[in-house]
Amino acid sequence: MQFIRPKDLAYYLGMTTNALKKQRQRGTGKYEYEVVGGKVFYIRESLPPSVRDNLGPGDTVPGTHETNKSPRYWNSIGRVNEQRRQRHRAAIKACVRETLAEERVREAAQRNVTITTRGSRSLHDYVRWVDPFEPVQSKPR
Repeated sequence: MQFIRPKDLAYYLGMTTNALKKQRQRGTGKYEYEVVGGKVFYIRESLPPSVRDNLGPGDTVPGTHETNKSPRYWNSIGRVNEQRRQRHRAAIKACVRETLAEERVREAAQRNVTITTRGSRSLHDYVRWVDPFEPVQSKPR
């Protein structure tokens, strides 16, 4: 059993939803209906064939804008929407970069290590002069 909303039925009958409501209240309505959750739905099979043939398939979900093939859409609204999406993505990336930098600083502070801004390490970071007779000891960490 399929239902149709009063708004759609009124449109195809050429009357207002208020007229359908008054017919229901007086009991003079020609079409069967059901009340579901406080809302009125007309039974599609009780409608005359002329109205039934004009009705669409029922409620449909509109497609996304990406499926729109109109060149006017893509030259105006589509371009604006795409720019808005790009700005949003850029803002998210900037926020992520800031958050990661803050976390790195926090972790470095916990380890009591300063972050060097020097790009590459020098030879002194890897080699130290030792006495040839001194035993090799590892650095304490």
